[in-house]
Amino acid sequence: MLANVTIAIALVAMIPLSANAADVFDIASKKLDAGDFEQAARLLVECSREGDIRCDYLLGRLTLAGKGVERDAVSAAARLETAANAGLPAAQSNLGLLYASGQGVEQNLALAAELHREAAESGDTIGQAALGAAYFLGEGVPKDLVQGYVWTGLAAARDNEKARAFLPVMEKEMTGNQLDEARTQIDQFRPQKKRRRSRALRQHRRSLRAASDSAAAGEQQQKKKME
Repeated sequence: MLANVTIAIALVAMIPLSANAADVFDIASKKLDAGDFEQAARLLVECSREGDIRCDYLLGRLTLAGKGVERDAVSAAARLETAANAGLPAAQSNLGLLYASGQGVEQNLALAAELHREAAESGDTIGQAALGAAYFLGEGVPKDLVQGYVWTGLAAARDNEKARAFLPVMEKEMTGNQLDEARTQIDQFRPQKKRRRSRALRQHRRSLRAASDSAAAGEQQQKKKME
């Protein structure tokens, strides 16, 4: 599974890197393919320091699974966030799964949906399937059967097995007009080709800072009242 992830990430457009970082990533990828997770993890740490966000992504996956490194969901989320913030779709979708489940981060279904949207718009099938399910169930976004079918259908078209299995369930809940509209949108979809920094994470950090500032101001007011 990790070997397939490595191949997929290698195909993603990336920022310019030093020759050393790219070479180390290639070696780490071969170690992953061979099942040598400990050596792969050491190499990924090295190329992460050189700025290769693919290395942060794979380190996050290894750390979450406890392969080659000690399992640590918090550290895994931090690694994935670094890559997701820089615009790597696979990292955005995987980080979205952590926010949806509350692994290593405080559960936030709205943020999970937005991360999945960013990944989905770039063509990431995990993000598409997760966003489709979110719309169908109304988790983190308003319930919308058409949008649920659109994103699930896009993932199914690219051989996502869970999405394929979910489509018949969705179809039973939809009218003919809704299905026609969803299929039209599927036909018109074109993935974003340019990598974009995560707007969802930027807005999330702003919200956290605002909440922190508000709490601090409240504490100051309380102290003044007690004086």
